[in-house]
Amino acid sequence: MRKPKIPSEEKLKAVDSYIKGRGSLRELGKQYGVHHSCIEKWVARYNAFGAEGLEAAATNRRYPEELKYNAVTAYNSGGRTLSDICIDYKISSISLLQRWIKKHQEIE
Repeated sequence: MRKPKIPSEEKLKAVDSYIKGRGSLRELGKQYGVHHSCIEKWVARYNAFGAEGLEAAATNRRYPEELKYNAVTAYNSGGRTLSDICIDYKISSISLLQRWIKKHQEIE
């Protein structure tokens, strides 16, 4: 099992602090020793998946080809952010979706 750099309990504390207005993304990033964008990602994952979304996965998740295709199609249709698509399709990260989009563009 992978060992996360920041335990899920600490991530949850940071997210809770942000949601309750006890610190900005930058302040909490400094407090937890991470870039403020990490806190932002944690908040988004928490909003999408709850506390479970902050836990480290034991292994990489495999996604069905149909889900990949549908997510890329949703992106190409426009009007939706990468973050929204990741939440809707339960994709673990924006960078993963970006790789699928790039691969699809190379095929076309």
